[in-house]
Amino acid sequence: MSNLLNNLIEKIGEEELVKTGERFNLKPDKSKKLSAEAISVLIGGLAKNMKDSEKADKVMDMLDEDKALIKKNSENELGILRELFNNKENKIFKGLAKSNLMKKHEVKDFMVAITPLLMGAIAQTAKETNMDKKVLSTVLEMAGRADLKRVQNSKILSIIDLDKDGRIGDDLPKILGLLSKLFKFFGSKKPRR
Repeated sequence: MSNLLNNLIEKIGEEELVKTGERFNLKPDKSKKLSAEAISVLIGGLAKNMKDSEKADKVMDMLDEDKALIKKNSENELGILRELFNNKENKIFKGLAKSNLMKKHEVKDFMVAITPLLMGAIAQTAKETNMDKKVLSTVLEMAGRADLKRVQNSKILSIIDLDKDGRIGDDLPKILGLLSKLFKFFGSKKPRR
């Protein structure tokens, strides 16, 4: 886990994440695991958006407390997720659901619930440290690289990065689909006599 991810989880508070998970009938361990994975994926989405100047401005607007773009309603948070993942949020939900043995809608609801917590923690961190757009972009990219280094240390996980962008979160849905087809293929064969 990157330092940024650890710091954000600490700022949000594990208790808050566990309490959020309880709303969805998640046990504390599962809630912590899903939180770490979801926040890591969200950081990846933020980092990717920060590379584009126009999208980076939107991210900075989302983090600007004075503009109050983050309201406490699920449609707004779902809109933020759509923006961060370029309307591919359903693939993210599906991948996280499979890796956590959950239903897609449960992961979606959980991510919608933690999005304002994460955005608030990032906004607070950015404000406390006087981060501008360029610094925040660098920090998010470094967090992604830290996760990449950890992934690259494992040969198996580095193979999973299908598009070689340094993040496996966006590759999980495709990998899980391929594995599912592989298991179906081998599972459907009749045993030889």
